[in-house]
Amino acid sequence: MFETTRLILRPFEDADVDAIAVMRADPKFMRYIKSTETRKQSVSWMQLVSRYWQTDNYGFWAVVLKELNVTIGWSGTWNLPDTKEKEIGFAIAPPFWGRGLATEAATVALLYSFENRCGSKTVAVARPENSASRRVMEKLGMKFEDERYFKSYGLKLVYYSVTKEEYARNGKIALSQTNLG
Repeated sequence: MFETTRLILRPFEDADVDAIAVMRADPKFMRYIKSTETRKQSVSWMQLVSRYWQTDNYGFWAVVLKELNVTIGWSGTWNLPDTKEKEIGFAIAPPFWGRGLATEAATVALLYSFENRCGSKTVAVARPENSASRRVMEKLGMKFEDERYFKSYGLKLVYYSVTKEEYARNGKIALSQTNLG
């Protein structure tokens, strides 16, 4: 579990099912992720991303807004299916957009990736028209490399990356140097 100024990032719990199912059924929320999902599909997705923690020491966390104690999204890391590179992902529910919460959550995922996934490069992908996600990637110090087709997503996506060295050079700090615990 990690804690930032405004967020708690923790493993998914059964109590998160309702919030995640509502988010994944919302066309506005899912427009850049994939098609909307049923509650059963959302539960399967939560089980999938949680299972990675048990086998690979990475996955996605529930993102909880401390002031309201509600699950507002997810963030974490996994292997980009097409290339097996370390990929960070993040999603915050629409009522909480525009507050920097995605950047706050994605920062934890990026730092965790560098410190725990044994590699020097982390990537992120998004639909080209998803300007909000692209801004988050840029705030993290990630650089746009190109647009490419990803078979696993069935889409042409923008591809951003940052190395651990670039991140450090940009004045970013390590997870162990933050107030995350």
